[in-house]
Amino acid sequence: MIGFAEYIEEFLKGTDEGVSPAERRKRNAAYLKKTMAKYRVARELGMKAADVNQRRNKPTLKKR
Repeated sequence: MIGFAEYIEEFLKGTDEGVSPAERRKRNAAYLKKTMAKYRVARELGMKAADVNQRRNKPTLKKR
């Protein structure tokens, strides 16, 4: 039986390999661009930003 710290070390081993900071920034910028476009379209459709569903790619209203 291994301890919690050893389990976490084994689990995280190799997870950071292959992802450079530039790739991470590129991925985050793409996500931000997509999200901003969704809220921009919602504003053009007359929706409030607080009422837009965050989990969808298209601007849909949240359930109330």
